[in-house]
Order: sequence, then C-alpha cells, then structure tokens
Amino acid sequence: MLETITKNISNESAKFTIAGFGTWDIWFLIGFAVLAVIYAFLFVSRGRVVPVLVSTYLSYVLVKATPFFDTGFAKSVGLHEIFTLNLLAFGIVFVLLFFVLSRVIFLSPVGSETFGIVSSIVLAIIQIGFLAAVLGSFLPKEISGEFSSQLRQVFLGVHAFFYWAAASVGFLLYVGFKTNRRF
Repeated sequence: MLETITKNISNESAKFTIAGFGTWDIWFLIGFAVLAVIYAFLFVSRGRVVPVLVSTYLSYVLVKATPFFDTGFAKSVGLHEIFTLNLLAFGIVFVLLFFVLSRVIFLSPVGSETFGIVSSIVLAIIQIGFLAAVLGSFLPKEISGEFSSQLRQVFLGVHAFFYWAAASVGFLLYVGFKTNRRF
C-alpha cells in the first residue's frame, strides 16, 4: 500500500518542475532554507554551534556503527525500511546528546581536578581505545592480520568501532552528570 502511494506521489511530482527542480527538490530546498534561518537565530547567534556540531558527529557515528540496526531489527520494531530506523535513531540520539552536552558537559571543565583522577584515567583509556579503533579501521588486511586474534577482536573487530564510540560517549555523559548533579 505504502509503495503504491509513494510511486503515485513520485509519478505526480515528476510532472512538476520549477527552474529545473522537481517538486521533491523544491520541498527539500524550502526546508533547507527554513532550517538554516532557524539554526542561525537559535544556535549561531547564541553561541551554541559547538554542541550542535558535536551532537551531529557523535549521533552519526553511533547510528552508522550500531551493529544491530538491520532490516530484521527495523521490522521487529514496526518499521518497514532500515532508513526510517536510522533517521529515527539519529534524531533521538541527536536531541539527547545536544540537550546533555549543552547543559552538562560544556558547562563544566574537563580535567582531573573536576572529574577526579580515576575518572580522568578511565576516560583517557576509553578515548584512546576509540582512537585505536578509528586508526585500525584504516589498516589494510595484510597489516591487521598480523595482530593477535584478541587484539583484532577488541580494536579491529566488526563492532569494535561502535563499542568504543558508545563507551566514550556513555562514560563522558556519566561523568558529566555525576560532576554537575543537575539537569
């Protein structure tokens, strides 16, 4: 049913063009312009660019690297397409991260004097692990094959990138909440 409606809408929208842009293109450009104006007044003018950028990057990384987001999981939660699940997950993660980062993390200094020495060391280990997973993703198979199976599993495994990214974000949020004790 949904496919039939989508095909009918696509066929009808293909008939209308303005300056070479189809109907969907026009709606996209209008939405882009409206969001740019809203972003300029709500975030750029208030100095909230960094939380938006960081939230965008982290949300993208977490959603793209999530190992269990596949068609089967999407259907199990009532969605027919994986892209719908990805869009919803990105939106939810973005809003949560933006809210937490702008209210908790970016209001407190990050360092051992604020978080404590143990939390700072744990955060450093997690973030270096994430960096190792990122750098390891660039290695060719010939080089990564030389590492032990345990090291490959922890740093170069199929889901290692996601686990290190999630651990980094999760621990940073935990320490931020613990430090500020407010929301």
